[in-house]
Amino acid sequence: MDSSKKLELQKAAVKVRMNVIEGTFNAKSGHPGGSLSISDIMTYLYMYKMNLNPQDPKMEDRDRFVLSKGHTAPALYGALALRGFFPEEEIKTLRKADSRLQGHPSMHMTPGVDMSTGSLGQGVSVAVGMALGAKISNKTYRVYTVLGDGEIEEGQVWEAAMFAAAKKLDNLVVLDADLAAATKTGIFKKKFPEKFIDCGIAEGNMMGIAAGLAATGKTVFASSFAMFAAGRAFEQVRNSIGYPHIPVKIGATHAGISVGEDGATHQCNEDIALMRTIPGMTIINPADDVEAKAAVFAAAEFNGPVYMRFGRLATPVFNNPDTYKFEIGKGVLLKDGTDITIIATGLMAYESLLAAEELAKQGINARVINIHTIKPIDKDIIIKAAKETKKIVTVEEHSIIGGLGSAVAEVVTESCPVPVIRIGVNDKFGHSGPAKDLLKEFGLCSENIVNVVKSAL
Repeated sequence: MDSSKKLELQKAAVKVRMNVIEGTFNAKSGHPGGSLSISDIMTYLYMYKMNLNPQDPKMEDRDRFVLSKGHTAPALYGALALRGFFPEEEIKTLRKADSRLQGHPSMHMTPGVDMSTGSLGQGVSVAVGMALGAKISNKTYRVYTVLGDGEIEEGQVWEAAMFAAAKKLDNLVVLDADLAAATKTGIFKKKFPEKFIDCGIAEGNMMGIAAGLAATGKTVFASSFAMFAAGRAFEQVRNSIGYPHIPVKIGATHAGISVGEDGATHQCNEDIALMRTIPGMTIINPADDVEAKAAVFAAAEFNGPVYMRFGRLATPVFNNPDTYKFEIGKGVLLKDGTDITIIATGLMAYESLLAAEELAKQGINARVINIHTIKPIDKDIIIKAAKETKKIVTVEEHSIIGGLGSAVAEVVTESCPVPVIRIGVNDKFGHSGPAKDLLKEFGLCSENIVNVVKSAL
């Protein structure tokens, strides 16, 4: 770089700093100190180093940038404006209600932003995922990321760094958190070794890499136990997948009390509740093998993030593979009835069918509905049942707080108030034991469903 170019960049850096000051002054907030500290870096990248086209912000071969320290967005915006991605006059609108310049970078609102960020420690993983996407597609673009010194204390940063060094950014499509044997993704690995990679026991990093890969246009499935996918990695799922609405498909196995002997630490009875709170997250809980296969294919085609919940326990197959049709957001009427409706999800659908058979022998005609998609839930089938049978019992292998029962109660309360009785895990932790014994202990069996239905009539 000659002296004239250096002088040009120095002048540009002054303008970026002025943009930072103007934006944060008008916003009366916005982390000016941290933003000013990276202004030189932003200027160098956006005015000299990176291959970009302001007239075509989504240019396929553009270089990518991830601002891991998302709170310093004013510096990024200052550089983007100077490069011509949007008028510099917009800097004054920073953090305003109707502004494209959000407090933290938003890839859906601001031209030139490649990834929505904000939660410290997650950007490096996303950048690694983007770099992997480039290698898979044989692209030559580079991925840059800036993080703060405080972020270096985050374990995920080191997980991403070690991952990048150890794997040398090898091809990656299916992601797994060191549980390939248990989650059965090892079967995929045997058939498609070039599209599978083990991220180690680093679920947060896995979700970040999945987001980065999906942001490059890849179809990505990330798999781990429900406790880790929804629990440990919740923040990464929320901020790196949910918030930017990245179409990552999460395959969460070993959900519910039926994990059995692994005990309370691994019996995730809260995952549906957690995922329901994430805007735009689709939640699927299949009832048998046929439905599970259909759900995976549907999720792959779906344009948005999907959380798929799978159990550990082998379940009876009651759907006909030759005739069954799966549709996201549509409940399935398994048995019609007029006295009461049983609405179930997951492995409780089969138990509800068994209960309905026993109830029929006792002269009670129970309707049974399988809600495989918890979100978006099929309101029509629920409201119709409420109007026609007047009483509803929900059954789920999940906490009664925030799961199927809560979702059904919300629909009924707003549209057709009728009694709703929830069967599930009653605000308590599980414990170790054989899966089938635990299901009976917690009332997640046909016998208890029969008793609850009879008491409701």
